[in-house]
Amino acid sequence: MSLKAKLAWWIIGLVLIIDQSIKIYIKLNYPLGMVKEYADWAYLYFTENPGMAFGIEWGGRVWKIVIDYFQIIGVWIWCVVC
Repeated sequence: MSLKAKLAWWIIGLVLIIDQSIKIYIKLNYPLGMVKEYADWAYLYFTENPGMAFGIEWGGRVWKIVIDYFQIIGVWIWCVVC
């Protein structure tokens, strides 16, 4: 595996770990519907999204998992080929 591919995998892994850690922290420490103001222009609204991006629901939970796997395979192929 090339150095570029290894670096890409490390970056992807690090971003995923940080992303999931923040999500777990928020889920365990913030009540649903909470609003936190960080500045006059920056607010955090804690809501739960039942579907995909922007609340899109297409084909139920099974299709969401299928789409997720296609995305993961696509990134893997991109890292191996590039």
